[in-house]
Amino acid sequence: MIGTLVILPLAGFLELQGSEYTLSDDLLKSVNQCFIYHGSERVSCISVILGGLSWGLGYLGQPHLVIRYMAKRNYIEVKKARTIAILWACLVSQVHSLFGWLR
Repeated sequence: MIGTLVILPLAGFLELQGSEYTLSDDLLKSVNQCFIYHGSERVSCISVILGGLSWGLGYLGQPHLVIRYMAKRNYIEVKKARTIAILWACLVSQVHSLFGWLR
């Protein structure tokens, strides 16, 4: 998992480096267009935005964290599971922030 976390964004960063493609500009254009339209198109744009937010807000419900807590046998294992979950979340957040900063 750590290999995928590091290698995949690094490969994407190296592939896009030097190109004129900027994801942030495209996202801003799509968000601005969402609020121009009315009716079902606007609803679909809002659902896309909320779907994107669910990735960040739903992290605590990830299966590997839930299974870790479900597999506990005693209180000591709960403390260990909590430590692993917090360290993993910190590692993921820091690496993603690093790649965002490099971009």
